[in-house]
Amino acid sequence: MLYEEHQWLPPKWVLPILAVPVIFIWYAFIVQVVFDKPFGTNPAPDWALTLFWLIFGLTMPALLMSGMATDVDVMKIRIRYFPLIGSLSIAGRSISHSEIEKVEECEYNPVKEYCGWGIKTSRKQKGHSAYTVSGDSGVKLHLKNGQVILVGSQRSKELAKIISERISQLEARNAQLI
Repeated sequence: MLYEEHQWLPPKWVLPILAVPVIFIWYAFIVQVVFDKPFGTNPAPDWALTLFWLIFGLTMPALLMSGMATDVDVMKIRIRYFPLIGSLSIAGRSISHSEIEKVEECEYNPVKEYCGWGIKTSRKQKGHSAYTVSGDSGVKLHLKNGQVILVGSQRSKELAKIISERISQLEARNAQLI
């Protein structure tokens, strides 16, 4: 592996703050639904507590553990989104180095250019798409087919350098074969 980067959806400092309501909803659910003891002086119905537990007790922890991984090896760049520790990939893309024409480190406006973070297509430029989770820096990959793919990165200089070096190595090798 030439490069690896994992970016988390919520910043790490937010996790303890968001953990409080998750722990509270789990506690309320276990007390009232599992042990059949009313939780509080004016308890919610079991169905409502179960609904809140499904939304906040299960979904929020999955979102809190989600993020994006960017890997570069000798053959390709791989971008994956994962909802769980262990990188169970739910979406992403692989791009062969041979598909890339040009690499460009950049800063961008995620809201203005792509309507926010995530897997997005540009509102203004046809054929432009982005894979991001936070921040405003990344690497634009100009593909030989005309597409431009932005890969968000907290280490964009390093990512651009590694991809550029790999493309140069492939071009040099291909020139020797001719």
